[in-house]
Amino acid sequence: MLKVSVICTTFNVGPRMRDTIDSVVSQTYKDWELLVMDGGSKDGTVELVQEYCVRDPRIKIYSEPDEGPLDAFEKGLARAAGDYLIFTCGQDFFTDPNWFSDAVKVLDKDKQVSLVWALGRGIMESGEDTGTNASYEHFVEGRGKLKTVKIFVSKFLEIIRDLLFANWERKKFLFLKIFSKAAPLRMRSITAGFAEGKL
Repeated sequence: MLKVSVICTTFNVGPRMRDTIDSVVSQTYKDWELLVMDGGSKDGTVELVQEYCVRDPRIKIYSEPDEGPLDAFEKGLARAAGDYLIFTCGQDFFTDPNWFSDAVKVLDKDKQVSLVWALGRGIMESGEDTGTNASYEHFVEGRGKLKTVKIFVSKFLEIIRDLLFANWERKKFLFLKIFSKAAPLRMRSITAGFAEGKL
C-alpha cells in the first residue's frame, strides 16, 4: 500500500478538531499519517490532538506560530513522508470513509492524473448542510486567459480598495499576507483553474 500524508492546518479550532481526526481515523484506507500543523493555538486544540497522538502513532502535531494556512501547509509538506498528499483544515472533516481509498485508486490507475479533488460542503454548527462551498467553484470553471485576467484584476482592485478604505485591522491583515513567505502560492491560487474539458 502507498502511504498518504494528510496535512491538517489548525489554529484555535477547538472541539471541531475531534471530528476532523475521527474522520481520518475511520478511513478504510489505513496506510496514512496525519500531520497537524498548528499555528500556536491557545484554546485546547493542541491538548486534544496530543490525546490522539498517544493512542495512534500515525498522528503527529507540530505547534508554532505561522503566517496562516499556506505557511503551515508548506511546513507540513517538508515533513510529509507519503506518496500522496491530502490537505485539510482543522474545522474540516471527510464525510466518506472510502475517500482516501477511492482517491488512491484513481491516482494509481492513471499516472497522468495528478490531482483528485472534490468540492467541499458547508455544515453549520447545528449540523445543517448548506450545500457546495461556492468559494472554490472558480477552480472548476472552464476559462481562458481573458477570464483569468478578469479574476486577477478583480482581486487586485479589491485589495487596493481595502488598503485605502478599510479599517486598520483589515489593512494590517492584508500587509501581513502580501509580504508573507506564502504570498506567491496565494497569488497562484487566485488564478488557478483547469483547462476546458480537462477536469
